This record gives sequence, structure tokens and C-alpha cells, in this order.
Amino acid sequence: MNKILKFIFISVFTVFVLASCSDKDSFVDICVGNEHSIVLTKNGTVYGLGDNTFEERNVKNWRDIIAIAVGDKHSVGLKKDGTVVACGNNNFGQCNVEEWKDIIDICAGDEHTVGLKSDKTVVAAGNDDEAQSFVQDWRKIISIAAGRKHTVGLREDGMVVARGDNSFQQCEVKGFEKITAIYAGKDNTIVLNQNGKINVKGADRNRQCDAGDLSRIAFFDKIGNDERFISFNNFMNMLEEKWETFRVKFKDISDGIIVLILLNIGVFVFLGLYKLAVKQEEETKKNYERKIKNSKYTVAIDILAENSKKEAIIKANEKKAKKNTEKIDMLAETTREAAIIKAKGEAIKRKEKEERNIKIRANKEQENLRKKYKEINNSIINK
Repeated sequence: MNKILKFIFISVFTVFVLASCSDKDSFVDICVGNEHSIVLTKNGTVYGLGDNTFEERNVKNWRDIIAIAVGDKHSVGLKKDGTVVACGNNNFGQCNVEEWKDIIDICAGDEHTVGLKSDKTVVAAGNDDEAQSFVQDWRKIISIAAGRKHTVGLREDGMVVARGDNSFQQCEVKGFEKITAIYAGKDNTIVLNQNGKINVKGADRNRQCDAGDLSRIAFFDKIGNDERFISFNNFMNMLEEKWETFRVKFKDISDGIIVLILLNIGVFVFLGLYKLAVKQEEETKKNYERKIKNSKYTVAIDILAENSKKEAIIKANEKKAKKNTEKIDMLAETTREAAIIKAKGEAIKRKEKEERNIKIRANKEQENLRKKYKEINNSIINK
């Protein structure tokens, strides 16, 4: 809870610092440590805020800074001329970077600092208890990142190298290919390949490595151009107009605070829309399964109805045959006795033959019906 309160305090304080900056000092980067933060402005100056026990935020005299990084208790800045400056906890020599030259990028772990040189080699200073600073043999590196106790490098051929603590397999990156960007968390390594796929290695206590679906979310495709998406666009447009009016009235407020607030609102709206899209997808799946189940019952009912129709036709044919026999008997009574006898005999034979045929057909139909009823019942029970 104390860490949460400190984070909230630092965030709020950051907003006030940004609000006090003029337009020419608007921020271009922010780095957040455990209990302190530093802010890089457009003109190359740096602001520090938060805890200063180890003088980790004594950056007010830094000038011409183009990149910043923070560790657990130290801050690092990269100047235009390529040196790097550092302040804060130096128990492991993590701030001993003044002699570095030709540096084009920097990053920092908890107790070590890493620099990328223009010749694509890497230098490091600070704690090396897990070999996190043993990177002097790396070559053809174009990007670097640092976690708590591990260091990651991206080679120009798209392969990834890593050194340091491997308690959570955060350094097992040999299988990654065609990588375009690398990032490092406390005990994690995140890589992004040229196809936009995300892979994560490392600690997964809070499912921070469960990023397999992120590259396939495309949640705007799920919700489409429906009313929620239109409302979101209208809301953001209105918000931009309001902020523009606000900035005209209060010109001393920097663009940074506007971007920060819009970013926070955008994140909350994004999460809300994503949850809504996931819920909609689940409901669609349930409705589809329900339709499939209902269609199976409908087919079974149709089969029963068809069989009932056939049975009714058989009974109608039996009645028709009986009526025909009665007509023949009446005709025989109006003729001569011999013709009557002959007609009766023929009618009887024909009747018997028809009855036999009808009974045979009826038996076959009934047998087929019984089989179909049995199959349908078994199918319904099994489903």
C-alpha cells in the first residue's frame, strides 16, 4: 500500500511539474524508478522528483540531454555529444559513466548502467553479481534494455542476446528471430518481431508473460464501426476541443499535461471497450451454440412429423381399399347371379391380394418407423 501511495504521489507531482513548464520546456520523456522519477524536457534540461536519499534526483544542472534512464536509486542522462552523466546510489559503481564516449543510447537496471556506442558495441558499469554487466564482448548491437539484474541486446541481424539473472528464464532468448524491438521489465524480457508478434520471457507471477493474444487482439475489428466506437471517437474529439480551449485561456500549461491526461483517459476507455468486446464475443458464442442445439431438435421434430405423415397415408389407403370393395359388392348384387358370383369371387381374390400387399407394406413401414423412432430417441438422449 505504501508503494501505491508513493506512486500516486509521484504521478500527481509529475503533473504539477509539467504544468509549471513553459511551452519551450515541454517534456519529451519520463523515466520512473522505485521511488523517484526524472523528466526530460524539449530543451534538454531534466527535472527530478520523488525520493532523494541518494541524491538520485539531483539533475537540475544537467544540460543538452537527449535521453534518460533510471535504476532503483540512480539516474542517468545521455548528452548530445555522446558521456554520459549519472547521479544517485553508487555502491556498485553504477554511476561511474563519466568517461564513456560516443554513446548513442542508455538504459539502467536496479544497480547497473548500460550504454550503446556508435560502433554498435556495449559498455556497462555497476553490479555484476549475475553477469548483467558483462557485455563488452557484444557486437553489432542496435538496441539495449535492462531489467532488475539482466541486460538485453538486439543485434542488427534481428537476433537477441541477454546476460544476467536467469531465475525466471528471462535470458533465454536464443530462439527469437527477426526481432525489431526489445524491452525489459523487472524480471522479464519482451520482444516484438517484424510481423507484430509479441513474445515474453521471465517471471509470470501476475500473468505478465501472458501476451500471446495481444498481437491478435485487433479489438476494433471485433466491435466494428458500431455505436460504441462512434461514441468513443466523438468523445475524444470533444475532449480535444475542450483542451484546446483550455490551452488558449491558460497558455502557461504545457502540451505534456494534455497528452498525459488524454493518455490516461484513453487507456481506461481502451480497457472498457476491450472488456465489452470480449463479453460480446462470449455472448455471440453462446448464442451460436444455442442455435446449433435448437437446430438439432428441429431436425428431430421434422423427422417425427414426416413419419407421422407416412403412417396417415397408409391408413388412408386402407380405408380407400375398403370402400372400393363395398362398391364392387353393390355392383355384383345388380347383375346376374353368375356374374355376381364371379364378380364376388374376383373381388374377394383381389381384396385378399390387396389386403396382403397392404399388410406387407404396412408392416414394412411400421418396422421402418420403429427403427427411425429408436434412432431418433437414441440421438436425442445422447445429445
